[in-house]
Amino acid sequence: MKITKNIEIQVNDQSETIRFTSFDLATKRQAYTIEQTFGLNQKNMIIEGKEITPFSADSTEQALLNFVETGDPHELFNRGLWLTENPGKDEISRNLSFYDPSTNIEYTLGGIGLVRLDKDQNKLYLEDPILDTSFHNYQTKKGNNQGGTIYFSDKGKQSKHNTTPVGVSYYAQGPYNLRDKIKKTCGMQEQGFNTPIYLAAGIITNLANQEFGFSIYKTNLTHDYLLNLGLYLDKSINFKLSYFQYLTSKYQQLSKLHLSLQQTHGQPTITNAVGVINCTDGKHSLSCVIKDLATLKPLPSQTKKTILESPCPQDIKGQVKKSPRVAAIVNDLQIALTQEFNILLIAINALPNDQIRINFLNYQYPILMSTICEAYGLLQQAEINQLIKFSFSQFMKSLSLGYKLGSCNEVLGGLSAHAMLGLSAKFRDEIEFMAS
Repeated sequence: MKITKNIEIQVNDQSETIRFTSFDLATKRQAYTIEQTFGLNQKNMIIEGKEITPFSADSTEQALLNFVETGDPHELFNRGLWLTENPGKDEISRNLSFYDPSTNIEYTLGGIGLVRLDKDQNKLYLEDPILDTSFHNYQTKKGNNQGGTIYFSDKGKQSKHNTTPVGVSYYAQGPYNLRDKIKKTCGMQEQGFNTPIYLAAGIITNLANQEFGFSIYKTNLTHDYLLNLGLYLDKSINFKLSYFQYLTSKYQQLSKLHLSLQQTHGQPTITNAVGVINCTDGKHSLSCVIKDLATLKPLPSQTKKTILESPCPQDIKGQVKKSPRVAAIVNDLQIALTQEFNILLIAINALPNDQIRINFLNYQYPILMSTICEAYGLLQQAEINQLIKFSFSQFMKSLSLGYKLGSCNEVLGGLSAHAMLGLSAKFRDEIEFMAS
């Protein structure tokens, strides 16, 4: 049965209600036997090898390990944990998340089987993985998001389908495996990034040829975006301080990733750059956790303008010529910004007509974009003003070409991402906007 649960918190001196959709879980999956290869040492740091300190028998961590083996959630439910995973109608997952309201900690278990909702969207099922079907092919047949990653090398734009079988994660080989993900995540933690904290991982020994694995990590409370829009927007559709906290945290981290570490994420979507609610001395605030770091790649070194494409998915009668180095950074920013501007798209749906919607965008877009640019730190104020003027005027031109306001997130996301680099002293020689 699907149940809506709430918790009341204080965020920036305001009372907020955080809403959850919690589900029952039916397990149809076979029992797993596992070999734990990653765990915590005596200093509570994740390590690989024989120095792992076993979890105490009565701990939540041991209960989570037990669940990986059995698939039976009752021990976790008896501890007061809430099952909060929601893959959505007709979508699937290989992860499950449990939230502990007594500690503000959310635990995510990865690679543990096929997770899906029933047809009435009231109950979650954990089932055996489908080892002879890739995630890409499964989603293609269902007409759903196919996943995959776009990345850039010195030769230009490339893409990879998600060829992992449905419901599993590769342990040490294959694309984006758990061992690589954990090591990259720990490396980013050492650089000061806000990432998940891994507690355990290992091999599922009775599945296929022991090539698949499981993982357990924790974060502070994450929350369903659509259920909790009130955390970001007030009743007058103005942005709250909590949203600006999230944006600042996110774009400061992306800036460090791109400009200092010379790395690209590849897919910083709303699920991989997720809002997290922190609690210190009873007071709550928002920040951003960067996840799924197995896709990290070094930026290309090629600075010659060899890539020519539209600045957004729509043909808005203009193209951008850019270097692979710029294209890799822009790809991350375009994904992130398009997700950010989804909140603009959601907000305008409540407004009565197109002119009022345009007025709203004209007022709120500069506020969001200024916050993002200031956090990213690449542009001076005069350049930020120029970016906002250029991007919004090009967006207005797209409307004259017949595109609808419903494309505002993609058009503004693409234009803004390209302009962030195109107007910067550091990258302007590697990118050129060409109107047609």
